[in-house]
Amino acid sequence: MSRCPPAWPPSVAATHGARLKFNRSKILVTLGLIAFISFLLAQLSPLSAFLTKYNYYSLITGRAGELLIGSIIGILSVKRTMETGEIVRDDKNHLAIKNSLTIIGFLMMLLSIIFLSKKHLFPSFWAVIPTLGVALIIFCYDKNTYIAKLLSIKPIVFIGTISYSLYLWHWPIIVLARKINSSSYAKYEEAVKPYKLQTQYLNPENNFCDERIIGNCVFGDKSKKPKILMIGDSHAGHYSPYLDEAGKKYEFAVKIINYHGCEFLPEQEDEKKWAVLSQKEPCIKAMDDIKNEIDQYPIIIYALKYNLFPMESEFLASKYLPKMVSKLKEQQVIVLAQVPTVSENKRLKFMNAFLKGKHYQSNEFLTYEEKTANNLVKSELKGKAIFFDPLSYLDENAKKEWPIYHGLMAYSFHSHLNEYVTRKWSGEVLPKQKEFWESVLKQINNKAVN
Repeated sequence: MSRCPPAWPPSVAATHGARLKFNRSKILVTLGLIAFISFLLAQLSPLSAFLTKYNYYSLITGRAGELLIGSIIGILSVKRTMETGEIVRDDKNHLAIKNSLTIIGFLMMLLSIIFLSKKHLFPSFWAVIPTLGVALIIFCYDKNTYIAKLLSIKPIVFIGTISYSLYLWHWPIIVLARKINSSSYAKYEEAVKPYKLQTQYLNPENNFCDERIIGNCVFGDKSKKPKILMIGDSHAGHYSPYLDEAGKKYEFAVKIINYHGCEFLPEQEDEKKWAVLSQKEPCIKAMDDIKNEIDQYPIIIYALKYNLFPMESEFLASKYLPKMVSKLKEQQVIVLAQVPTVSENKRLKFMNAFLKGKHYQSNEFLTYEEKTANNLVKSELKGKAIFFDPLSYLDENAKKEWPIYHGLMAYSFHSHLNEYVTRKWSGEVLPKQKEFWESVLKQINNKAVN
């Protein structure tokens, strides 16, 4: 004995109409016609310059046909139940028919998995094959059929139980599965291992310091008391891995206070010149934290997106930063250069190719938007602070390939470095910066003696 399968959600309205004794045949014909039109539109989508199999994949116009086949099966099942009640068909003839149709349906599904690929337009009329295969299995369900017994095996039932969750995660699974081949381990270090790093900057419980302060936000050699304070916006934050590696190598600790969109320039605050007005309140709060601590540190490191804050014909940073530096007479100020800005469009193209195991090259990665602001800030700070560019210590080949470093994209966004690659290039440049960091430590020690 078997019960009819439940109607799929798109068929609820139609089955309700059936209960009101509307003409089921007309409903079925209408749904069938709409389904055909949906498959046809999907098939014709390449004729449009705008529509492709990629951007048409999720549009309802191209996928409605697949859902409506389920609706039709649901309505047919309701009709059959209303006429006969519970369906009892144990005779061998009916079981043989069910066996044949469910086997055909299963083969249609199996062949679709094996033969349908990115070479085939999908969605299109190709989608009819797997969808109709599933429909046959559902409509002809009987616990005594071979396919029903096969699908009742516990491991397969388990897959069915988690199928919805699996559906939600299927793209990451597919992408990672494609990497599992004879050369996949070579990619492990590049594509997978970064995500297995300690979540020092991602987990709030592990001292996450961007935008909100939890704990002391200390990086580098944590056995040392921090004598260096770094402040700035998110462009200070993305230097955190570099300073963390520098501190571990040269045995010093850095405390970092950063908040995206905050310049932390007191004179600018006094004159109420806010570059990002929506950030005013959190920036003022963070500024208070800095004012309470800044005198405790002999070394102040500052970083900002200098070209983000133009005021009339000048950059805010070039006007207010020298004033702040002049007030810090007892401290050494180090201003880190704004990193080269990259084209976000080119970065995304590289990442798309990388995930497919391909290589993307372009001579238009760098936009040089930061160059004018960097030069202006460097000029204004001459004789007042140290303007330091960590990336200038890369070898010539690395500079030529930038923003690609040893085959990896160095940016998480068009102007923000990512942590994993930052730690990689830090390993190259820090030995070359020994003289610089030793001079910084010497100043710290001299301050301590005095």
